[in-house]
Amino acid sequence: MLFTESFQYLLETGFQNWMTEALTKMNIDDVEVDYLPTDEKEPLVWEESSRRLIIHEPDPFHAAVIFLEWVTSELPRQWRRVWINLQQIEKTHGRSASEVVLQDYIIEMESRDFSFRFSAPKESI
Repeated sequence: MLFTESFQYLLETGFQNWMTEALTKMNIDDVEVDYLPTDEKEPLVWEESSRRLIIHEPDPFHAAVIFLEWVTSELPRQWRRVWINLQQIEKTHGRSASEVVLQDYIIEMESRDFSFRFSAPKESI
């Protein structure tokens, strides 16, 4: 049980860091994002007054999809196409296929050095 709890903590912490870094790299610097996985009725809460986004979805994959969906409202159409494609792939081929596509997309974006990266920035020497 301890291993499971530790793994879950690392998964949640890593996802939190990924979302924060993604927003930073996308130059969305006026939004705070938190991942608080619980079984709330609403998996996504937007607090306009504090510009805070809270994702409650307990499944990290679905939380990532929810985050990307929210990002589509903040970014150009390219992200909308990614979200629509992921939905179509999940509907047609299942969740595991859409997970693979999402992971491949992130790797491809990193390799092309798009406007943001999901890995830690390298210090210049």
